[in-house]
Amino acid sequence: MIFILLILLILTSCKNVDKLLKSDNAADIMEANILIGERKDTTYVCELFSNIFCPEMESNHFKLKGLSVYQTKVTALYEISGLKPPRKITFIPDTLIVEFYKEWARKKHYNCPYLKRRE
Repeated sequence: MIFILLILLILTSCKNVDKLLKSDNAADIMEANILIGERKDTTYVCELFSNIFCPEMESNHFKLKGLSVYQTKVTALYEISGLKPPRKITFIPDTLIVEFYKEWARKKHYNCPYLKRRE
């Protein structure tokens, strides 16, 4: 019985992350990114690269105040990969950090359109 409840809880929480990611609200997207990183959920790695340079910040939500969408996405990638980025993660989008995690994702064979190299 407990096992079934646990599975239902996990499935419900996955749907919540999907719902948050599809939101137009930056706070919802940031919350989803944080959940993905905390869970080290590799199923969302490709989604983390979607619009990764978004500098939008949240100022109304106490948990997210001062964070950017970019920062939550890159922090989730850090937590999933376990690899320290080449520079400190801040609210300002940084191409070097994004490319660092893209290279990691390529080596791990994530098949995302966002990982294609420019020719």
